[in-house]
Amino acid sequence: MIEKAGLDDAQEILSVINTSNREAYQGVIPGEHFREPVLSLVTYLEREAREMGLKRVRLVTVGGADWAVSFYRRLGYELAGRIERLWGFDTFMDKELRPRVVGIVGSPRKGMNTDTLVIKALEGAQSTGAETARIYLNDLEIRPCQACDRPPAIGYCFYEDGMETIYEILETVDATSLGTAAGL
Repeated sequence: MIEKAGLDDAQEILSVINTSNREAYQGVIPGEHFREPVLSLVTYLEREAREMGLKRVRLVTVGGADWAVSFYRRLGYELAGRIERLWGFDTFMDKELRPRVVGIVGSPRKGMNTDTLVIKALEGAQSTGAETARIYLNDLEIRPCQACDRPPAIGYCFYEDGMETIYEILETVDATSLGTAAGL
């Protein structure tokens, strides 16, 4: 008997989608870019488009798939139209590929000199149309390297800490502004 899925089924549904996507895309997406299959695919394709000098990306999703439209909107895509099909319609969405710049603040003192310099650098990037983000290293829990000599099966390090977040962000940006405190 087929039953309507509910929110309680979401994790199981995502597991099935991710398993099938993992099998389908693992040979397509280079290993260093392969993480959460759907998001990794979008990130990889956007990066390739940037490297090709493209300014916009268009994707098509099945009409009526509100969850997909919502997912892509969170990634910066906008509804651009629909294509009528014999079985209904497909929705196409566009995204302008603006440069991405991340500022990494190495000082624990928010609002002080190092932070202010990174903010000013990001404001300059924003004035040219770039998307910007800022990371405070002091807000992350980062373990020092343990020199374990074990190659990670997934991710960058055997230990999952704040560096995983930084590595994932660095993979998606075009430039980095790093501010470090100069202790005297």
